[in-house]
Amino acid sequence: MKMDKLPDGTPLFSVRWDVFRSDWKSALPSQRVVLDDGRPAVHSRDGDSYVTIDHALWEVVRAKFRESLVSGPRKREHLCEACHTPMHVTHEYEHAWTFTCDRCKSAEVHGKSFVGGTEGAGEKEAR
Repeated sequence: MKMDKLPDGTPLFSVRWDVFRSDWKSALPSQRVVLDDGRPAVHSRDGDSYVTIDHALWEVVRAKFRESLVSGPRKREHLCEACHTPMHVTHEYEHAWTFTCDRCKSAEVHGKSFVGGTEGAGEKEAR
């Protein structure tokens, strides 16, 4: 762990990738922030500090993320948020797609405005 300070004096802890990823996943959306240098960070619950990853490590992670976007999933395919393997469509609703992962057996629902698709096509959702 490495400790720095932001320009305003707030402590900034740089941790290993696995520690940061765990913190990021367990953080509330309001606690997830992007620092001025572009690194993701988690604002502590008490608001006194931030947790992020080292700048050099972020450059490596960001490059790998950009690679995955270029060679990303095919149409109507989404990467699993848990294990990052391609998921496939199991159901189409008017405004959303349901995806499942064969590897970890998780399921996700994403709006057509995010993933793509024709609004109104598919099964009517029960209300």
